[in-house]
Amino acid sequence: MFKKIFKIFKKNPLDKIIKDAKKNNKKRFLLAWNRALGDIPLGLYSVVLKIKENITDAEITFLIREDLKDGFKLLEGINFITVNFWKRYVPIDLYHTLDLLKIDKNKFDIFIENVDPTFCVKWQYGKILPKLKWNDSFDLLSEKFSLPQDKILIAVTPFVETKHSFWRNFTEENFEKLFLESEKNIVFVLLGSKTDFKFNSKNILDLRGKTSILEALSIIKKCLYGIFLDSGLLSLFYYLDIFEPFSLISLWGDDKVGILRQKVNSANFLLKDIKIVKFHDLKNLDKNIILKEIFPNDISDILLKSKNEKILKFFEKLNILEKKEFLKDFFLLDTKSLINQKKYFFKKFELQEEVFPYSKVIYSNIQDYKLGEKILFKNSSAIILMAGGMGSRLQFHKPKALFEINNKSLIEHIFLKILKKQKKYNINFHISLMTSLSTHLEIKNFLKKNNFFGIKEHYVDFFMQKSLPFLDEKGEIFIKDKKILLAPDGNGNIFKNFYKSEIFEKYKYKKIKYLTILPIDNLLQDPFDENLLGFHKKNNFEITIKAFEKNENFKNMGVLGILNKKIKILEYIYQKDKDFNLLNSGIYALNLDFIQKVKDFEIPTHFVMKKAFDNTFLSKGENFIFDNFDKSSNIGVLCDFPDKFFCPLKGQSSIQKISTLVNSVNNVL
Repeated sequence: MFKKIFKIFKKNPLDKIIKDAKKNNKKRFLLAWNRALGDIPLGLYSVVLKIKENITDAEITFLIREDLKDGFKLLEGINFITVNFWKRYVPIDLYHTLDLLKIDKNKFDIFIENVDPTFCVKWQYGKILPKLKWNDSFDLLSEKFSLPQDKILIAVTPFVETKHSFWRNFTEENFEKLFLESEKNIVFVLLGSKTDFKFNSKNILDLRGKTSILEALSIIKKCLYGIFLDSGLLSLFYYLDIFEPFSLISLWGDDKVGILRQKVNSANFLLKDIKIVKFHDLKNLDKNIILKEIFPNDISDILLKSKNEKILKFFEKLNILEKKEFLKDFFLLDTKSLINQKKYFFKKFELQEEVFPYSKVIYSNIQDYKLGEKILFKNSSAIILMAGGMGSRLQFHKPKALFEINNKSLIEHIFLKILKKQKKYNINFHISLMTSLSTHLEIKNFLKKNNFFGIKEHYVDFFMQKSLPFLDEKGEIFIKDKKILLAPDGNGNIFKNFYKSEIFEKYKYKKIKYLTILPIDNLLQDPFDENLLGFHKKNNFEITIKAFEKNENFKNMGVLGILNKKIKILEYIYQKDKDFNLLNSGIYALNLDFIQKVKDFEIPTHFVMKKAFDNTFLSKGENFIFDNFDKSSNIGVLCDFPDKFFCPLKGQSSIQKISTLVNSVNNVL
């Protein structure tokens, strides 16, 4: 008790070490680590990040126990030295160890023998998403175990392998009952090192004590499901920076330990995350709660609740290999989204009251610009780039963000603009990208390959919009080649998805007050626009819409109207014969706090007919970002001239015009 109170008031020793090292130009760090495997992502990742943020060219080496080496292979930006005579729970002497290993102490400037990640990087909880690098070559490590291909594989860690907190165990007997009552096409793959209990079930593949850490992770990646107790293996897998469908059921006896204490999502954006907590009484958890979350009960439950009985019958007729592929798509869906999609398909969204044109035209002035400069000098603004779309209309079968204008991709053009603005203010700005299932991996890999075009990587964050299935004319999920045909769900859930990511809390911690939301395809826009930010702050708006006056060059665009004395953006599919004067540019400034206000706000799903493949048109459900604006009573509109900031890449016909504008004197990128 007194120790906890003391730590609240005690200064963080890591901060002082880093501060002194930076002041004295010391950059070679040696840290000793003889504790848990799970602390690599849960604590040491942030220790490394903290050092690198302050000393960019820091050289970080860990002195570690031999059995931890596989975990440290996943931690980027460090070196490690193994010590084969260290034992867990046995105190160590860093300097004596160096002498025994005959390592010259002069190779290092800073020695840290006892890193307490729980205390030293407590600031990270809810703000930092640990990411462990998975080398594709590690995937081959599972091949020697001859995993069955014709079964649904579920990885299981049946024991908490520590000497404390035994209430974290589900018990061997409970697992045995779970195995016995599961579906016949399931094989449970047991992992871990504790082998003193023998399971008698026939549907298990017992690999306990037979794998290395990397082999175990490779095996888990070959499974579709995992049932994990709190363990180092769980922590490592949860924060692997991979992009693969997986359903993870984790069992907890406390909600303030392990990945739960971290308070951030998995680094794998395609992971279906099911956490079951029974406080200090996990041994009495009803096994049926777990059975409900695994094949085939999970898919039956969601499809029945969302009234997709036809799809369930289709699924039941598939062979086991086809079912495994189908499940990968299924993991990307959730009950609530499917229910809402059905509801709005048959309800058909209609405006209940008349929307009148909004006609108040205000342009920015020098005071706005100067106020915007102050915001940027304080680094209290960040941006979200919407990059979920593909380049289909450009006959480009990759993410639209990667389409090239004048030999540079759209995202490169924008990043170079940001880099130029960073140099002006001598500040690293925070950037978030909202990607989709179709674009995430390619954009992320493209940026990594190109070193983020000079932007520091840890200032760039990603989150992903969800997907919805295409529907046929009867509102049924469309199946093609025995798979669900999916598409991004629009930009309407941007705030919900952003809030659920770690980025919202990270930005609050960094004292960011304002966000600008921008499309990826408008190269004339200023990502950090002084006029927009200054105008927004000066008028104390919650949201500011950047707009321009209507002209004949722009058609089929959203317009600004008035509904119940509030500003309303009306998409072109709902416009009637009224003469609306102001067009929506799709650029918005808003207060960060607004996101918390609308995170649980249900917005309608709008349906449009889209070409899904070949000449087949299907109903695509989309949510619109501006439907969230109905929750704000303080919206402003800033007008500008479109030739200064607006020329989106919408199709082949706009390429030449944009190319010319990008090359013009006033728009040098």
